[in-house]
Amino acid sequence: MKVCGVKRSLWTLLAILTLGPPALLGQHRRGQAAEAAQPPLSKDAPHPADYDGFTRKVALQATSDQVAQFQRLRASTHSARKSAQELLRYESGPSRSDLFHHANPLTSAIDEVLDDNEKLLLSFSAEQQAGLKKLTKKLRKSDSVLANHNKILSQTLDRDQIDTEQIAGLLQRLDRSLGDFQMQQAALAAEMGIPAHAIVEQPKQQPDVVLKR
Repeated sequence: MKVCGVKRSLWTLLAILTLGPPALLGQHRRGQAAEAAQPPLSKDAPHPADYDGFTRKVALQATSDQVAQFQRLRASTHSARKSAQELLRYESGPSRSDLFHHANPLTSAIDEVLDDNEKLLLSFSAEQQAGLKKLTKKLRKSDSVLANHNKILSQTLDRDQIDTEQIAGLLQRLDRSLGDFQMQQAALAAEMGIPAHAIVEQPKQQPDVVLKR
């Protein structure tokens, strides 16, 4: 009886060893298939591959107040650059009083640009500050360069002796700086989702600069 019991146990063990691996393998494969299956995506939901870009776009999106502030910045920059270019077309050598009269509105216009730029940058959320770090760094650098040129122009205009060639050189640098500023503003608008039609191309009303020849 003991021998028969031992034989039955041996046959049972052999059957388990023979049939067990395929069964276990099948269960393992079925588990992998179940794990790999993903729920279908909604047609309105962003694809996982685009999710980072989608969330970034939402985080950087400009608010209505920021769009309005950007319009003011764009308009004041356009107005200041127009004034600088008009002064560059003033070819004859003006007297000190005439030059001061025509150039002084430009320094005030640039002060307005710097003020508008600072207001826009201060309105950024923490997410916008992080996501737009490179662009805001360039804007602040251009802001500093523009402020320095404007300070030198103001100091030059206050001198007893006016060097018209020096003034012309300063105006050229201001014009280039304002042009760079405009390009950086356009890049910022694109990142913040500000549409092109929301960008004001016409400057705000400023006193006409009449340059006598």
